Order: sequence, then structure tokens, then C-alpha cells
Amino acid sequence: MGEVDGGWATMAVALGLEHGASFAFSLRKQCEAAQRWASAAVDDHGVSRAEDPAVQAEIGRTAADAEIALLMLRRSQWVAAEPSVPSTGAEGPMSKLLSSEMLEQRTEAMAALMGPDGLRSYFDPTAPVHGELEHNVRHALGTTIYAGTSEMHRNMIALRHLGLPRSR
Repeated sequence: MGEVDGGWATMAVALGLEHGASFAFSLRKQCEAAQRWASAAVDDHGVSRAEDPAVQAEIGRTAADAEIALLMLRRSQWVAAEPSVPSTGAEGPMSKLLSSEMLEQRTEAMAALMGPDGLRSYFDPTAPVHGELEHNVRHALGTTIYAGTSEMHRNMIALRHLGLPRSR
């Protein structure tokens, strides 16, 4: 378990791993589900939603955000695995903060684009993409509090990476 009275150091290792969580793969799944929806859906004029520039832009933003989140995750894991690489200890919190907030933004944007159909759950057999997009919206809402709130991660970044003083 570690040294006597060394519980915080032991917990810090586990918390460090948790704070390095990323939702890059959730973003990627969101992008894939949105692509399937756009390919299958048509607008009021019978035109594929995949041809709509607004839909293309949202899916493109989601794909770009998924790639950025994945790169941030890989960087935080690399820094943690390589003792020779300088670390501020904020790489994990930066990855988690960025990916969770991106996921929340991207799912909300896609739900707005889809309209009411996007909020039908998998319990509804007519739900687009078997309700996967609605599930993603519900999942995304909690990601900003998993492993500590976004505000807590901002504080860690401010203290560890930027060297700002603790607030009083």
C-alpha cells in the first residue's frame, strides 16, 4: 500500500490516471453515428441530409474534435509513460477537460441539427440510428463531472501548468 501516512501519494497515482481520462472515442462514435444518420435521412424535399452543408460542417467539426482529443490523450499518456519527458502534471486534466467539453458541444449541435427526431431513444423503434445519437446526448452531459468537474480540471491546469496561485 505504501508508506505510513503516505495515503495521499498512493491516491494521487490513481487520481492522476482518472484525471487523464478522455472522451476521444466517444467523440469518434458520435461522428460515426452522425454519418450513418446523415446518409439515411432525407430533408423535406427528399434530398439526403449528407448533402446539406450544415450537416457536413457539424460532422466535420466532430471529426476534427475527435482527432484533437485523441492526440491530446496520446500526448498525456506518452508524458506519463516516459520519465524523460518533462511534465507539468496537467496533461491529463487538459485532455479530459477538452474532450468532455467538446463531446458536450458536438452532441448538442448534432441534436439541434436533427431536431426532435434526434431526441428519440432506442426504446422507439423508429428512432434514427437506433437512438444512438440521443444516447450520446445523455452520456455527454455527465462527462464534464466524471473524474472531477471541469472547474476542478481548470484549477489543476491553472496551478500546475500555468503556475497561477491558489484562489483564496
